[in-house]
Amino acid sequence: MRSKTLRALILTAIFAALSIVFGKFAAINIGDTIRISFENLPIMLTSFLFGPVYGAACGLIADLLGCVLRGYMLIPLITVASTLMGVIPWLVKRFLPVKNQTASVMVSGFVSHVVCSMIIKTLALDLVYKTGFFALLATRVPIYIATAVVESYLCALILKNKFIKKNVSFN
Repeated sequence: MRSKTLRALILTAIFAALSIVFGKFAAINIGDTIRISFENLPIMLTSFLFGPVYGAACGLIADLLGCVLRGYMLIPLITVASTLMGVIPWLVKRFLPVKNQTASVMVSGFVSHVVCSMIIKTLALDLVYKTGFFALLATRVPIYIATAVVESYLCALILKNKFIKKNVSFN
């Protein structure tokens, strides 16, 4: 196995573990349907650094293992959203006609949160808890707008780091 691939696998596992800690153990839970956390930051970083396959694996592993470790019910549509959170940032950034890296990372992160956190996860929670999609969406949108801005900005800062550029990223 090439050292680049091994490094990507190891870092993907570390980022999945970080996502579990941020999302399942260091989160602020507000009822059954709202959780304030930075669980998507490591997943998006994996996507930006190593591409959509590693990003998808990170999101999938983080959701499945995190639910098992924490004793949460597995909700397949939320697992799909977590997996897509590792794909969409790379796709949007790749095809976005913006040359500024900070702007492209910010837009990519925001789009990912709109699709995954706001739409897909809200739909999944509505299907499970029967809360009413639009009522739940109204409570989740402000939280995920703020979370998207913070996580995307942190991704942009981390990706600008010279050590990360030189030693970690291969995408």
